[in-house]
Amino acid sequence: MRSWRLAVDGAALAVTERGDDTAPAVVVAHGVGSTGEFAARCWAGCVESGYRLVTYDLRGHGDSTATDDPADHTIATHARDLAAVVEATQARLVGGTSLGAHVAAAHASRHHVDALLLAIPGSLGPDVPTSRANAAVAAEVRATGVAETLRRIAAEAEVPRWVVIELERSWPRHDPASLAAALDAIANEPAPATATDAPAGVVGLVDDPAHPFEAAERYARALPRAALESLTLAEWGERRAILGDAALAACRRAIASR
Repeated sequence: MRSWRLAVDGAALAVTERGDDTAPAVVVAHGVGSTGEFAARCWAGCVESGYRLVTYDLRGHGDSTATDDPADHTIATHARDLAAVVEATQARLVGGTSLGAHVAAAHASRHHVDALLLAIPGSLGPDVPTSRANAAVAAEVRATGVAETLRRIAAEAEVPRWVVIELERSWPRHDPASLAAALDAIANEPAPATATDAPAGVVGLVDDPAHPFEAAERYARALPRAALESLTLAEWGERRAILGDAALAACRRAIASR
């Protein structure tokens, strides 16, 4: 494992590479409130499949530069950061989880990629339930703090325990003002238009209201060379790496179907 920092437009991104440093690279972006470490666990199968896995903390997250400006948390800004990581590592495959899936799709619309891996994209736009929920959590973080917000989430019976554990692992790593700004930004962000003929593996969760399966279906319909895989929250909870494995399997199906 090799960790380093990349300066991009006033921010320093904390980047980590896993696998053979001569192997072709795949860069994966994580979601709001998550970390590159979580992405590495979800996409560990990339290394087993012969790739060099590159993950990083998005700006405003984890060990990357903190920022409380929502303008630093837009898909366009994150896509520029992703492009810088891709250029630095000479990656030809890109992917992402949740917000990171939208970021990867935006990148692929402007840059050539050999393949695209999109896992559990969320439903974006200011008027959808998930966006309103993100805005509410942002206000809660500002009002009561991260620890109290996590206690409230942990008390909700409908939130799987493994999800709570992952939030408790990642959220305290973020600057609270940065986390709130990131949640606010995504609450008002429209989904990017996608235009690429690269083969794409898309994964959706059939039972997660925060990442409606319909959002994954929209990408699968919009991309001319896409295959769609479905998972449940319980399956993902049993083995984090199943997410990346499903995306790789879908991408292989997309390639084979041409």
